[in-house]
Amino acid sequence: METMKYEEAVHQLEAIVAKMEQGELDVDTMAEQLKKAQEL
Repeated sequence: METMKYEEAVHQLEAIVAKMEQGELDVDTMAEQLKKAQEL
């Protein structure tokens, strides 16, 4: 994974959480996003 700034990582995590809260992610996409969040 490429190195990113803390602010960029936080922004990505916030976007993932917002999509989850709004129910915009299907199960497969949610699994991918959770894996990405864990890596951040």
